[in-house]
Amino acid sequence: MSQTVNITISGLCLFTPGAFGRMVCLLPATGASAGDGSVPFHFPLLRYDAGLVESGAEKGLDITGLELCLGLGDGALDPSLVRGVVDLRPYTRAGVPVHLMAGDGGGTLAARVEFTAGRMRSSGTLSCWTMRRPGHSARERVELTNAVVWTATLGDGAGPLAIHGGALGAGESDPLVTFRRDVPVLGLTLSHDVAHEHGGVPPVGAQAEHFEAYRWLLDEYAAWQLPRFAGQGACNGGGGVFGFGGSPFSCMVAGMTPTP
Repeated sequence: MSQTVNITISGLCLFTPGAFGRMVCLLPATGASAGDGSVPFHFPLLRYDAGLVESGAEKGLDITGLELCLGLGDGALDPSLVRGVVDLRPYTRAGVPVHLMAGDGGGTLAARVEFTAGRMRSSGTLSCWTMRRPGHSARERVELTNAVVWTATLGDGAGPLAIHGGALGAGESDPLVTFRRDVPVLGLTLSHDVAHEHGGVPPVGAQAEHFEAYRWLLDEYAAWQLPRFAGQGACNGGGGVFGFGGSPFSCMVAGMTPTP
C-alpha cells in the first residue's frame, strides 16, 4: 500500500536545497540570547498523533538543538519554492553559509531538518508585503505565508517513515520515532512559532519584525532589510487566504535558492 505523508510546516523556517539532493529546513535561533535579542523565543516542535506511532517518541518532539532527517523514501525531490515563500537571494545578494548546512550553527540555529524526497505545496495564510532589491529605489510587492505543506509518497515497496536525529553538528544520528505503515495518509506538524498568536493584522507599512531572525542565517555581507506590510490576501487583490492558524502576520516562512 502506498502512503501519503503530509508535513505542515509553520513559522520561522528557511528552506534551501542542500547536499545529496535534499531539501534543508533551517530554524533560526530566537530569544534573548540569539542574534540581537529582538526576536521573541519561538518553540521548535514536531507534533503528531500518538496513534500513528509504531515505535519511539509518542508525544511529539521538542527538537531544540537537533538535526533531523526524515526518511521519505527514494522518490524524486522537487526543490521549488511555492507561492508565499519569498526567495531571499535577490533581496539580500547573499546565501546561507556552508557551516549552517552541516555544522552546529554556532548558536544561530534552533534546529535543522532534512527531507530526502517530496515537494512543497501552499498552505497557511497569504499576505502582501513589500521588499526592495539592493541598488533599487522602488519597493516590490511580495507575497508571504506562515505555513506550507511538505508532501511525499511512500510507494508499495517502501519502508515506514522513520525520523532519525542527533545534536546539531555531532555527526551522529539515532532513531527517534517510526510511524505506522498501514495508514493511507500520515499527517505531522513541524512548527517554529511563538507560544501564542502574535497580535492581529498589522498597519500598512509595519515591518515584519520576526523576519530579523533570518538575518543571522545569511552571509555576513547580506544587504539586509525587513519586509513591510501592504495588506491581507494576495498582492493582486484576489483570494489567497488558506486559513492555517498560528501567527500569520509575524512568523512567516522563507526560502533561499542556490547560488546561480
